[in-house]
Amino acid sequence: MATFHISFKKLRRSEGKSSVYLSAYQNREKTKDNRTGATWDYSKKEGFFGSAILSPAGTPAELVRDSGTLWNTVEEAESRKDSQLCRYVDIAIPKELDDGQKKQIVLDYCQENFVDYGMIADIAFHDLDSHNPHAHVMLTLRTVSPNGFGNKQREWNNRENIEAWRVNWEIIANDRLKKYGHKSRIDSRSLKDQKEEAERKAVFAKTPKEKAKWISKTIELDRTPMTRIHRHQWRKGQKLRAMEQKEKALLLKIANATYLQQTKPPQPEETMKIEKKPLARSIIDNLKALYKKTQHIFKSKPNVNKNKKEEKEDPQNFVSSYVINEFGEHILKTELETKPKTGTGTGTGGNNGGGKMGSGSGMSPMNQPQPKIEEPEPEPMPEFEDQQPKRKKKFGM
Repeated sequence: MATFHISFKKLRRSEGKSSVYLSAYQNREKTKDNRTGATWDYSKKEGFFGSAILSPAGTPAELVRDSGTLWNTVEEAESRKDSQLCRYVDIAIPKELDDGQKKQIVLDYCQENFVDYGMIADIAFHDLDSHNPHAHVMLTLRTVSPNGFGNKQREWNNRENIEAWRVNWEIIANDRLKKYGHKSRIDSRSLKDQKEEAERKAVFAKTPKEKAKWISKTIELDRTPMTRIHRHQWRKGQKLRAMEQKEKALLLKIANATYLQQTKPPQPEETMKIEKKPLARSIIDNLKALYKKTQHIFKSKPNVNKNKKEEKEDPQNFVSSYVINEFGEHILKTELETKPKTGTGTGTGGNNGGGKMGSGSGMSPMNQPQPKIEEPEPEPMPEFEDQQPKRKKKFGM
């Protein structure tokens, strides 16, 4: 769809700009600025589709021989630090036209609106084979005669001229689109004005179909104006968009694969490959695997008495190391051996224990047989007589 865009700017020396630099850039040339001594080389940049210089009658041929000569002459004619050097125009060309038609429409427009009024137009065509074909036009601000540049024309700076130039581009572009059989059209008015007109036509529409058409147009125009994007930024944006789309496609592929893997029923070939192991065998395999994982733990501990055989005790030869005293307490035999033994033999010591104990044959109280205590037989329970007093018989009864 064709889009309307045409902008007018002035190149000022006070902003650090040079008309020689701008000419070298838009014409993709290598040009030297005689005033500053700088050389500008843009001959390797892409997107250039040709250039042309249009001049009014009586212009010296040497002046318009090439762009470098033209704009170095302009720089020499402007001596002030705040001089206005040229008018710079950007024009969006309808992409429905072919390359020859695109160039011709710009040449005709510049001839009718600028050159016929005494300006020199330096035109460069860019990106004619893309979605954004456009042209750059540099216009001189002084009149030209066979003797060279004259005075500046202040009337060219009027606002009314810019409005007229915008309308004239709309007229010539729509005329060429209609001539070559294209339905798209452009409009030089602002979006606000176009929207108000569509609303009025929707109110006074005679048929529902016509009313719906203008309401749709109103909704379409309810937006912010489009801004022109530099070619470098546009290509950078296209690369980023391509990377984003590639990343989204990869994520979608991974998601689909994950979904199919989770929801895919087992195939007959896969079910036949399953090996059914007995329960005992699977337990043994699990224990072996667990042992391999924990083997380093067992190896770290020292093996004490690895070769020593454990001696098993015979129950028949078992001898207890405890004895029971007369009080029923368990005492170690080693404790009894450390205590002095008492006997019943005769000794030379006195009764107070000053002498030595005799060496008679006796037994330790712990080893003497305990006397058998006879438990008394339980007494028979007495027979209780009837405790109730006997009733005396009364006389006469």
